[in-house]
Amino acid sequence: MTQFFNIASDDLRAAAIHFIGTCLTELDHNQSERVRKLWRFRLEQAQKNPAMHQKEISAFGSWLYPVATIDVLWQLENVAAVLQISPTLSYTHRVFEWLADRVSEWHDAAEKTDQILLLVAKSLNILMSTAGQERISPVDKLRAGIQTIIQSGNAEAKEIMRSMINKLAAKGNMQFKDLLDSPIN
Repeated sequence: MTQFFNIASDDLRAAAIHFIGTCLTELDHNQSERVRKLWRFRLEQAQKNPAMHQKEISAFGSWLYPVATIDVLWQLENVAAVLQISPTLSYTHRVFEWLADRVSEWHDAAEKTDQILLLVAKSLNILMSTAGQERISPVDKLRAGIQTIIQSGNAEAKEIMRSMINKLAAKGNMQFKDLLDSPIN
């Protein structure tokens, strides 16, 4: 497999990463570890030479929905890492929904709450800054997620959301502006 990834074009690597992502459903512990190892290898290669791996690395978006057996925190950390290399992910609309779902579940992982909220806030901020207005969906879930972050006790995550909403408003996208007037805890 290493040889394949070493000689394949970015388009072909992206297709392989996408295909692997769509095949991920129920994984046992060993399979989950193998998938994580593969992704670590690909992410490390992309971090060494981001320009050569843009399409491949953005294909990580296909890994989020089907994988219920991979730790959410691991997924969030990798979404954030991918967005540092490439500000887009494949299936952006699904990634928005996936991120909003993570916020709605944050109370289930109390010991990881701040980390999860911050990772989601940073990821949403990057995705929103690169998405066209038509790609920002599903609005209802995103509104609920953004409001949850704004009302959380995580000052850094709140500030990221406030900044993101103001940047969107400056571009003419006012659909989240009213959330800045939400009562803050």
